[in-house]
Amino acid sequence: MQKSTFKKYIKSLNEDELREEIDRLFSKIPEVKHYYTLELGSDADRKRIYDKVKRGLESKYRTKSFRRPRRPRIAKINAILREVEKHAVYTFELGDVFLYNVECATTFAKKYYFESDPLTNVILKSYEKACLYIRDALMEDEFEDRLKEVIVNMKRYPNIAISMEQLYDRIIEA
Repeated sequence: MQKSTFKKYIKSLNEDELREEIDRLFSKIPEVKHYYTLELGSDADRKRIYDKVKRGLESKYRTKSFRRPRRPRIAKINAILREVEKHAVYTFELGDVFLYNVECATTFAKKYYFESDPLTNVILKSYEKACLYIRDALMEDEFEDRLKEVIVNMKRYPNIAISMEQLYDRIIEA
């Protein structure tokens, strides 16, 4: 169905029929319910959704073996972040999710002495997006400690730490 056909259909409905149509969409399509939960839901509803996303991100970094740690599931992490970015309502919540991803990644790298190009890319891209979203939401003061702490976590990997400091200076301090 094309958008023009859909618009004609919507225009042909009266107000009560429109309400029934939206109610039907809300009850049958999970994405619609998810959208309205983020858009109109309470802070507790959104927190519950974002906590679930954070648990999902954390699980992609989890490993059983200290000697031979499993590589983080970078493709799945990126998929989760893209999905969250698509549906988010408030930018500070996006900043929090991206910063949480950086915290998980830097903790993994520090704990298991693990460095790889895909992990480095995820850290730097997520850190940049976190800084941008936090700056756009004017929440630099609330997130400042966490933003600096992840840089400290990466002191063992100076090239990553320097890149993160440059991103922080360029985006937040500018």
